[in-house]
Amino acid sequence: MENAVNKRILELCKERGYTIYRLSALSGIPTSTITSILKRNNAPTLPTLQKICSALDLTLAQFFSEGFDTLTPSQSEYLTEFNRLTAHERELVLAYIQGINDSRSEAPERTDTSKH
Repeated sequence: MENAVNKRILELCKERGYTIYRLSALSGIPTSTITSILKRNNAPTLPTLQKICSALDLTLAQFFSEGFDTLTPSQSEYLTEFNRLTAHERELVLAYIQGINDSRSEAPERTDTSKH
C-alpha cells in the first residue's frame, strides 16, 4: 500500500508539472518530509496525505479513486472549482443546479412557430 500511495503522489505531481518543492510550498509540508516519505517509501500519515491532496486540489476519495482519471477536462475543472468552495457555498451551488434542472423539467416544451 505504501508503494501505491507514493507512486500515486508522484504520478499526480508529474501530471500537474509539480516539483517536490512546489508540492511542499502548496501543502505546507517541509520538503525534507516529502522527500523522506517518497525516497524511504514511508507511508504518509493521514493528516500529511490530506495536506498533499489539498495541494493537488483533490479529496482523499479522488486520490484513491482509479475512476477519477475518466472525467472529461471540463468535469475535472468543475470538480476542482467545487472542491475549493466552503460547505455553505457548495450547498448554494447544488441548490442552483437543482433549480435549473427543475425549471427545465417543469417548463412546457417549446416549438418554433416563427417563420424566417
